[in-house]
Parts: sequence; C-alpha cells; structure tokens
Amino acid sequence: MLDGDCRYFYNENVTSTNFVTFNTGLGTSVTFYEQRKNLIIEALLQSEADVLCLNELWYVEDLIQIQKALQGNFPHSFSIIHDDAAIIKDKHTLAQPPCASVIFRTTMKCFMTHCNTSRNLIEQAGCFLVTCNASRLLSVECLTCVIISGTHTANVIEKCANTSPSRQFNAFNLPGLALFSKLPLAHRNRQNLIPNVKRLVSRWVLSAEVFYFLYTVNHVNIITNCR
Repeated sequence: MLDGDCRYFYNENVTSTNFVTFNTGLGTSVTFYEQRKNLIIEALLQSEADVLCLNELWYVEDLIQIQKALQGNFPHSFSIIHDDAAIIKDKHTLAQPPCASVIFRTTMKCFMTHCNTSRNLIEQAGCFLVTCNASRLLSVECLTCVIISGTHTANVIEKCANTSPSRQFNAFNLPGLALFSKLPLAHRNRQNLIPNVKRLVSRWVLSAEVFYFLYTVNHVNIITNCR
C-alpha cells in the first residue's frame, strides 16, 4: 500500500511522481525461479517509475543482485539490510543463513522421519510446526525461510542452512520488502506491524520520504501482502 502526499514548497500545485509496486514472488518454490528473477530485472530496468516498491524479495542474495543491477537507474535504495545511513550492512552479518543451528538440524530430521511421508503440503507444514515443535524452537527468520523455500528438502537446506560456499550473502530479508528510487530517500523507517508475536510471515512496513528537487513526496509506505 502506498500513501503519497506530493506538494510544491512554494505553492500547492501537485507534481507527478511515478510509483510502481510489484510482487516479485521470488521464493525457490516458484517454478523457473532463476529465469523469473532475470526477467524481473530486465523489466525493472525498463520501468519509467521514479520509485519501485518490491514485495516478496526474500533472499538477501537476490536483493543485492537486483540492487546492483538497478544501481544506474535507481541509485537510492532501502530495506531491512540497510543501516540508518542507507548503506548495506556488514558482509559478515549477511553471510549467516537464518537456520544455522543445531536445533534446525534436529527439526529437519524429525520432518524427514515423521512428516515427509505425506504428499499434502498443508499436512507436511502442520507436522513440521507441531509434531516437530518447529514453531516454538525456530526463529521467525528460519521459519519464514523454510515456508518460502517450499517443501523440497534440498531447497530448504540450500537456502536456509547449509548454503553454498560460493555464495556471499545467505541472510534472509524477513519483511520481503525493498525500495528502489531515482530520487533521494530521507527519514527511512522500518516497522513490524505485529511486534512480539511469532508469525510464519511477519507483517512489516518500510517508509521513507522521497525528495525531488523542490518537490517532496511524504510517507511512502509499503505493506507486505497479507497472507
């Protein structure tokens, strides 16, 4: 969801600023995941938007790849992996996968033993969360990564736990949100809409003020899709 208030500083004439929102759907459970990502980048590079608001951009590796690809057209960006100065956080921090724990390996062993026999995805998820006690034992980042990565064990382990040594960025972009802008961003903020509650897919808001010379667009907010 976008909230925009576009005003000229010296009068109340409204200027035009183009916003595009797009649900990337970039989870490895999506068919033709890599091809989809490449086509999305091509489409975004051709966009005439001033501000891109992307949803379901879950993996930090994908987020950074898209940021680098869009840098020439959209030099300003903001997400959960940016610090207060809009600089991407330390690479060492972003190298850690969300499920790098002994507890995760235990819950996955339980899943393979007790849950993987069912072909029903809902039953598999319920077994993992309840029978294997994953909902209590695992972090929100880990749980969301597992759900987004699908029920294929190889995908889950690759993206969420035992990642490839060739990958620099293994962290998880928990809100799944990112802003890319041709215009400078100020007063950037991130907010968990339902704090202190463990959810499989958290509800977050990214907000920023977008400036265009003497024009300003206040409070550009994105709310991730409700599930």
